[in-house]
Amino acid sequence: MSQNWEPTMRRNFAWVGASSSVFTLVFIAIERYYAIIYPYDGKKKLTNTKLKVIIPFCWILAFSLNVPIFLVMNFKNTLGDCEEDWPQEWMGKANSMMWLVTMTFLPMTLMTAAYSRIVCTLWFTQIDDDQLSHRQKAVIKSRKRVTAMVITVSIIFGICWFTDSTFYFLHFINSPYSDVVFAITTILILFNSSVNPFVYALVNQRFRQKI
Repeated sequence: MSQNWEPTMRRNFAWVGASSSVFTLVFIAIERYYAIIYPYDGKKKLTNTKLKVIIPFCWILAFSLNVPIFLVMNFKNTLGDCEEDWPQEWMGKANSMMWLVTMTFLPMTLMTAAYSRIVCTLWFTQIDDDQLSHRQKAVIKSRKRVTAMVITVSIIFGICWFTDSTFYFLHFINSPYSDVVFAITTILILFNSSVNPFVYALVNQRFRQKI
């Protein structure tokens, strides 16, 4: 068991990182919302002090959600690997439902609501360009570019995570969960994490220059 437990633990810790990235995207959406809708409200701006609270909070929450997986993972001789072994069947279903809600539906609902309001404000609100200074026009252009970038990242997140969470939930209501499905959904999650820097580099010139 000791030979197989270490890679399984690494996989579990990988899910902690993936979960943390989801919560980070939600806070980015909230930050964009206040930056666009309430640009002159200093109390709502994201500061270094707030970041020192938000980032640990995301990681602590992500680890807390993954604690049950660590506790129920057992080695199966027939599989030659570890898998979830819940004491009661309803516990596995409840955990999968929790993941479906907290990692997909709730984040997507919050991000969709925030970005819908942002898009309406930036792209569909009538503004007389003649009354704007060159600096104001540059600020609006920058906000549109940054917002387009985070919306793209959020859409990719929604596609990748919704697929995995849905199949994970269906698995616990006695739906087949083959190795092929597991491989595809896992690859989508990995793709979601790895593609973000490329999106940032394509859309954000400053990010690209620093890289």
